[in-house]
Amino acid sequence: MGLSESCTYQLYPGRILSEKYGLVYELENARGHVILPKESQDILEILMAKPSSIQEISQALHNQLGRVPFKLLFHTLERLQKAEALQAVSENSPSTSLELEAMVQASSPVSVDLLLLDKVQLPKATPFLFYAISIVSCFLGIAYFVSNDIKFTNNFLYLGKRYDLGIIIGLAFFSMMILFKNVVKSILSLLASGRIYDPKIRITPFSLTFHFDDNHIYELGGRGRAIVYAFTGITLPFVFVSILQRIGISQTILDQVVSLATLYVLVQLNPYTKSELSLGFKAFLNKDLSGAVKNYIKSKVLMTNLKTQFEGETQLLVYAVIAFGWTFASLNILFGAISSNILTIFSVVQKGSVTQGLCALAVGMFLVLSTSYLILDVLSTFFQNFTAPIKRRWDLLKLKTSFKALKMPETSLLSEKIRQSPVFSTLSDESIKGLIQRAKLKQYSPGSTIILQGTKGHEIYILLKGQVKIQAKEDSGLVQELATMGPGAVFGERAIYQSTPRTADVIAIEECEIFEFNAEDFLAIHAIEELISDTQKVLDSIHVSQFLSTHPLFSQLPSDTLQIFYSQGNVEHHIAGDVLFEQGSLGKDFYVIINGEVGVEKDGVPTASLSSGDFFGEIALLHTSARTATIRVLQNSCLLKITQEAFWKLLLSHVSLALYFENLADQRSQHETPAQGEAA
Repeated sequence: MGLSESCTYQLYPGRILSEKYGLVYELENARGHVILPKESQDILEILMAKPSSIQEISQALHNQLGRVPFKLLFHTLERLQKAEALQAVSENSPSTSLELEAMVQASSPVSVDLLLLDKVQLPKATPFLFYAISIVSCFLGIAYFVSNDIKFTNNFLYLGKRYDLGIIIGLAFFSMMILFKNVVKSILSLLASGRIYDPKIRITPFSLTFHFDDNHIYELGGRGRAIVYAFTGITLPFVFVSILQRIGISQTILDQVVSLATLYVLVQLNPYTKSELSLGFKAFLNKDLSGAVKNYIKSKVLMTNLKTQFEGETQLLVYAVIAFGWTFASLNILFGAISSNILTIFSVVQKGSVTQGLCALAVGMFLVLSTSYLILDVLSTFFQNFTAPIKRRWDLLKLKTSFKALKMPETSLLSEKIRQSPVFSTLSDESIKGLIQRAKLKQYSPGSTIILQGTKGHEIYILLKGQVKIQAKEDSGLVQELATMGPGAVFGERAIYQSTPRTADVIAIEECEIFEFNAEDFLAIHAIEELISDTQKVLDSIHVSQFLSTHPLFSQLPSDTLQIFYSQGNVEHHIAGDVLFEQGSLGKDFYVIINGEVGVEKDGVPTASLSSGDFFGEIALLHTSARTATIRVLQNSCLLKITQEAFWKLLLSHVSLALYFENLADQRSQHETPAQGEAA
């Protein structure tokens, strides 16, 4: 369940514990805790005082701090909600009893958790012992791995010429291995932080083990401690094998445990899921790459320039190399396991009893399916890499034939449809008539691509009928659906002023009727002296509309919010040389550049330039600080100015929009200069 700006949220009773690297909110009369940044304390105290909506919390923070840390607010509420420490309530829905919820454990079709305690706590943490035990454990695990010939047994789960016995003994030792690993990790967690949360017994069809919540180690323990903790966890299965060897367990059973430990370590090193490897990288980089790496690998065309093309790609590239290494190492191990066990499995299936045959078949299926899954994943990745250029050419070819030309209806009827768009609603009959004479009417079937990201175009589109979706492919390969648009929507309008590559795909969701005209044709109408004032309003509206529709937060705003930009925003025209504000002055206004170019000066030195569709002035308003730079007009410019009062009215009414502004303001503050705003 996501957050809603219209809901009131109630925080379950608890207490705040302050840590070196953050806060822990521990629930009372319930088993649970939430790890939060230190800066979340003000938000917690507001929620502890009374149930509040996001807008009420924002207003309270604004009253207390003079600003609202929207990013922190959303992060805090999402963490609280995920931990079931926050409940959405309304006048018509009484809150659920916390004591009742605390008794209900999350159910799973394959596991049952028996919670032992809320938490186990020591008087104080002992980091020295944590590092000592970690170093010894890592040494034992690595020493065993290096000094022994680690290979998959030829008789995997086949003991005493019986697969059923081998499976039972294998599962028993596998359970002991996980139990050993988690007990050692819980001791390390106690020593590192002084406590462990939610210790429980987990029962599955394959094991009975001990589990606990160790997220606080990765989030509050510091980078070095978290990395050591993760690496120790990876080596513990071989520490367990080393102990079994020292106590004199039979070599036959030891070979089985080594094979199980090898498979288990592969799982712990899986870079695509939440594993010790991905958690260690997340602690080191302060960024989770496990979800993004597969999209990145599939989108990175082989044999192309490997130079980094976007911020953070170096990290993603290194992680992708590790992911490839893990994939091929896993395939090598699993192929070896199949080749060394296949004859025995076939023999038992053909000649053994029904029970032994079914058990042998289960072992064989486990190895074959695991290998097949990895093979298909690798083939899919390589296939998408090699076919990406071909698919691109095919999409370009389809773009030219994906529509059906329609006959223009009567001018009066078409004019009425065109005026459905707020951008063209004020256009005179004469201007619309001139546009219709130069335009085309097209029909697109569901699924057809109207605009293809990365292509250049001079066409502007007005959606007269149907619905389209806007989606963009990020540099990492992830495809984001930005918005859904209906009749009256305008897209491709940036072509009015500059021919730049399209920044998103526009795809028909249902049968669509599109009014298409060339930017040059509109500018030709604009050049007619009698129509200049009429068409200038459209040009200004296009850029305001373009800015609002380039980002998913803007495109999803209701019409009353968009009206704030139009009704309370003042369109200003400035000539080159005008100074809009000086560095160090108090910030009172927010600006959107409709047309033209302004320069950014830091300490009298030009540092950047901003142009059509960009915006500035939000840093001083959000951070309640002086202007961080001087803004000087470089070319004759048309600006949309929004007052401080209207700006805050907009943000406090729609916090999701404020979150975007704050993210951008933080990025600009870190670079000590306003970066360019994003426009489609």
